[in-house]
Amino acid sequence: ASEVVDYLAEACLSVPLGETKRQALIDYLDNGRLFPASEEWDTRRNEINARLRAVFVLTICTPEYQVT
Repeated sequence: ASEVVDYLAEACLSVPLGETKRQALIDYLDNGRLFPASEEWDTRRNEINARLRAVFVLTICTPEYQVT
């Protein structure tokens, strides 16, 4: 999950995401369990896409994105 959050932050934000916000996004993406490995994405596509969309929306709702 940290790799996904870091990638979105790098791709979408022009200012760094604070560690507290970064960890909150990671925790949200993990949703109480580890984010599935990419090998599992085909079999769990709907669940994973929903979680990725939600984290993307949360990322672009941050003040760091608004500065961009």
